[in-house]
Amino acid sequence: MAITYKSIALSIITQLCLVSCVSSQQRETEFLHHGFFEANILKYGSSKAKLFHGFPIPFNNPNNSSNSFSFSTSFVFSINAPGHGLTFMISPSMDFTRAMPSEFLGLFNTSNNGNSTNRILAVEFDTVKSNEFLDVDGNYVGIDVNGLVSVESAPAAFSLTSKSISLKLSSEDPIRAWIEYSGEDTLLNVTLAPLDIPKPKFPLLSRKMNLSNI
Repeated sequence: MAITYKSIALSIITQLCLVSCVSSQQRETEFLHHGFFEANILKYGSSKAKLFHGFPIPFNNPNNSSNSFSFSTSFVFSINAPGHGLTFMISPSMDFTRAMPSEFLGLFNTSNNGNSTNRILAVEFDTVKSNEFLDVDGNYVGIDVNGLVSVESAPAAFSLTSKSISLKLSSEDPIRAWIEYSGEDTLLNVTLAPLDIPKPKFPLLSRKMNLSNI
């Protein structure tokens, strides 16, 4: 489980708190990071920085091979200039030495982009439109599975009612993200809001997907 920052134009965030939980009836794993220090930063491949949680987290459910454990995470980020954004990802490996920069987000390259053997789930917060990956615009959030053509995406926004309010990812303002997966419902939700706004009732992205094969 990692956060990656891509592009020279993208600043290291001013504040980041990551809370993640993987739970079942048998066990629960929780961790909290109040920001990241140099000792926590593992630099791999083409990313400006990749920040990995220090220990592997089990996602496969031994009692139900067709379902992954549920998990949730929340973090705060701030981007002070447009680049190719940042991603939250879950990966079986920390070795991204062959990944390419810029629009490849330090995750993939021209040979492996889209391969099912990657087994990577990523949520990207992108501030540059890449036409080759069918980006919706230059200020969007996308759910990526094994490649950079998002399976679900939308312009960055939040909703406290039925009305959607736009968010500029590179505004320098701190933004909180919530990423939540229900193994029981096989549903992945991604929610955004300004730091001073409570968690919205309506997620920005809601995708029915079974992560057990990923």
